[in-house]
Amino acid sequence: RAKNLTLATLVSLAKISLKLGRYEQTERMMEEMEKYLAILPGEAGNFDIMLLRLLVAEFFHDEAEQEYLKKTYQSFIQCPYMIDFFWDCVDFMAYLEKTGHDDLLENVIQQLEKSMQEEAVPDMSLHVLRFKINLLKRQGRKEELTAQLDHFFRLSNLQNKQTEEAIQMIIETKKTHQ
Repeated sequence: RAKNLTLATLVSLAKISLKLGRYEQTERMMEEMEKYLAILPGEAGNFDIMLLRLLVAEFFHDEAEQEYLKKTYQSFIQCPYMIDFFWDCVDFMAYLEKTGHDDLLENVIQQLEKSMQEEAVPDMSLHVLRFKINLLKRQGRKEELTAQLDHFFRLSNLQNKQTEEAIQMIIETKKTHQ
């Protein structure tokens, strides 16, 4: 995606504008994005672009929302670098949770769990696990919920330990450079 930095920036700005309620700015960013996609047609199906289109369609109650949902899910499944689009994945899970697409949400969670080494990135894993816990609660899957809550506790402790180690390294580095 680095080769198309302008396009990635436009997508990010459009999503931020949408979240901030700046709809005219969102539309301007989308128009600029479409200009870039006209000269880079291979990028049109990328996960972040499809997600943006889905979120915009949802906001404006566009009848194409269901079609964008299918395309977004397909682009998610085909995305070779899910971790590089992690915050887009979080936005997608939030959309799926809010709109009640539990079957798709469960699949997205499973795909993300497969692609992450949770010990290496407990913070990211905790974000995914929150969606999983909420899903299990809504569905009344108590046995699985109990296991995932235990898992959440373990990952939270791991994250705290890693944070403490990082802080200790910073303190030690400052001491040696004074």
